[in-house]
Amino acid sequence: MCRVALLFLVVLSPWASAAAVLFDQGHGQRFVIEREQALDLSQFAALWRSEGFDVRSASGRLTPTVLGSVDALVISGAFSDYSASELSTLYDFVEAGGTLVISLHVGPLNGALLSHFGIGVSNGVVLERRQRLNQNGSDFTVAAVARHPLTEQLDRIAVYGAWALNPGREATVLFATSDLAWMDLNRNRRFDQGEPEYPYAMAAVRPLGHGAVLVLGDDAVFQNRYLRDENQQLARNLVAWVKLRLAAAQ
Repeated sequence: MCRVALLFLVVLSPWASAAAVLFDQGHGQRFVIEREQALDLSQFAALWRSEGFDVRSASGRLTPTVLGSVDALVISGAFSDYSASELSTLYDFVEAGGTLVISLHVGPLNGALLSHFGIGVSNGVVLERRQRLNQNGSDFTVAAVARHPLTEQLDRIAVYGAWALNPGREATVLFATSDLAWMDLNRNRRFDQGEPEYPYAMAAVRPLGHGAVLVLGDDAVFQNRYLRDENQQLARNLVAWVKLRLAAAQ
């Protein structure tokens, strides 16, 4: 009888612990999962929970111990740098099979983090002349430009003050502006002679080892106020994609 009970526990143990997602809140993040204000991430965290994830937050340094028991890490709106050891830890986490999601509030502040994964970010915000959500040009929709599990059932998402990405050689652009978007280098919200017009990348994904990195040029996409319609579908796609990757790795 005891042998049967012990065997039963051994068989079930791989399923006993839920997959886990960690939200980094130790690098100056101003919008967090524990609050429910408009720009916080409580609804995004709730979506992960609804799909069976153990949702955690970290307020200190990211170490191998901190990341050793999680499957996905969300870095949203970081305002302070990551140390060399943290960058190495993040790289190892992804290479070993983890999913890293980075969304930007002030793009250049995360330049070193992104460049560690071969992705660049602009020095100026992007404004748009098409697909605007209001008159100021900083809030607009961006079109899906690649077939990927993250773009399933999506032809666009909405951004609210975004930075352009340089995906480098290894990443795939998922969403991009129209060809009439421009870099507002002098920040006067007007197109001036010499400011570059281009279809700018707004979201990109890069496989790395057994894992992957998703970068979004705007951290508003998953904030409570904007987590609706297409943005909510993107969030659902993200969680489903992580679940599929975990299932494939078993």
